[in-house]
Amino acid sequence: MEIVFRPECQEINLLLDRMRIQQIIINLLSNAIKFSSEDDRIKVKVSLENVDEDPVLVIIKVVDQGIGISLEDLDNIFSPFFQSSNEESRALNPDSHSIGLNFCYRIS
Repeated sequence: MEIVFRPECQEINLLLDRMRIQQIIINLLSNAIKFSSEDDRIKVKVSLENVDEDPVLVIIKVVDQGIGISLEDLDNIFSPFFQSSNEESRALNPDSHSIGLNFCYRIS
């Protein structure tokens, strides 16, 4: 498995809670790794978007080649303790407490 970091800019100076941002990124990477195969590539992309000049919106995307989320599950992925009805997904992550995406959503 390969993890590729693709920033659109070399440096971003921000005032933020470093520990919370690290927790979010680690959680998203952990999910991507759990649901990807050994031959897959996971990309972490960082980009900036101007919102009326100031402040700037920083967008962090974790893109993987995993099994994905079914359309019927999309509305619930940020709900605490929600588990996909997809049997393949559950088999890949049987010990999940299913709070990771809810955690990321709540602290972002």
